[in-house]
Amino acid sequence: MPWFLGLLGLILFSLPGAIIGFIIGLVIQQNIKVNVSRGPGGSYQPMMEPGNVFPYRVEVMIESLIALAMYIARADQKLYPKEKEIIRSFILSAQFGPEAAVSAYIDQAIDRYKTEFIDVHFHVRRLSPFLTAQHIQVVVLLCVDVAQADGKIDKDELNSLREVCRAFGLNETVLDQFITKKGFSEKEAFEQLGLQQGATLEEVKKAYRKLALQYHPDRVPSTATETEKKEANDRFIQIQKAYDFLTERLS
Repeated sequence: MPWFLGLLGLILFSLPGAIIGFIIGLVIQQNIKVNVSRGPGGSYQPMMEPGNVFPYRVEVMIESLIALAMYIARADQKLYPKEKEIIRSFILSAQFGPEAAVSAYIDQAIDRYKTEFIDVHFHVRRLSPFLTAQHIQVVVLLCVDVAQADGKIDKDELNSLREVCRAFGLNETVLDQFITKKGFSEKEAFEQLGLQQGATLEEVKKAYRKLALQYHPDRVPSTATETEKKEANDRFIQIQKAYDFLTERLS
């Protein structure tokens, strides 16, 4: 699986799960030619045929992550530039492939999901074989960040977030952990990213991408204890929160 090592990012397997995930990906790729999503009234709408742009598993992850994030973004009947930027930064930070190709793919998927019906349970089922419990929390954090992009979470957005949690089989207390973010001073947020106060937005994005890879729970050795894995996950979440705080202020 030479391509796997080049695709380490925000939503990748730990070493033991990598072999299993790769086998699952091969089986799915051989048996599923075109993915479909259920549209209004029970009809099915064809989605992008897998494997045309990236390896199947990568396309599934990008496609369904964007679909879930867009489901939250559309909940209040508006789509803000900040919401699209959060989705874009999250996907690009995973380094799934050449940035130009991934960026174009993101734009295409976001445009499509502005109007296309989004079946939350369908996309959760597609993602689930590739996610650990910690990965799922990171996906929920992405959705919460999108909902908070305009500075508040309204009733429709909250209901949509709850639906995503239920689809993943998560207790909704996870939402409370992420919605009630620990406040940062500007100095503390810069320090979380290893930057001096006054760094530019571009420097913040660069530092975030580097730290997101360095501290992602998947980078913890497979021999690490559960405590070490939890600490890595908590550190990653703090990095994400600091990034959100600073990009909102600097944009």
